[in-house]
Amino acid sequence: MSGSYTQINYGLRPAKHIERKMLCEAFRRLSEFGSLESYRYVGFGSIYFTDFVLFHKSLGLTNLHSIEKDSYNKTRFDFNSPFKCIQLHFGESNAELPKLSWNVRSIIWLDYDDPLDSKILTDISFITAQCLQGSMLIVSTNAQPERFDNNPLDILKGRIGE
Repeated sequence: MSGSYTQINYGLRPAKHIERKMLCEAFRRLSEFGSLESYRYVGFGSIYFTDFVLFHKSLGLTNLHSIEKDSYNKTRFDFNSPFKCIQLHFGESNAELPKLSWNVRSIIWLDYDDPLDSKILTDISFITAQCLQGSMLIVSTNAQPERFDNNPLDILKGRIGE
């Protein structure tokens, strides 16, 4: 379900808000590696940039990168960006992540709308090979069970291979 921002503002969902606050508290623990202000945040901002606002205000992050695959609505993303320190990257995460420099500690939250597939695993593999010690990677995917007559394991193998 890509483009979920067209259906709901995730800033209004209580469980999503709690999830963000919990992550924010976990990110504070990264200060053992260096000042949080020196970290970069990479995520999928959507048109609401809810996590970007929280992490900027609560953690003092100013090196913010939002990857947006919906390049058709580029003007809207630019308009809605709440801070000038957010750099927008338009394209699929598989194409945009390799374009970023990985010489800075990073907090990366890849909050996919889609279920786990080989593209997501490729992103995870790339980031874990590139990021510096003291970085944090969080990946969330759509875990809604599919209603097929097929075996769930067969469905997963179809998405990511054997």
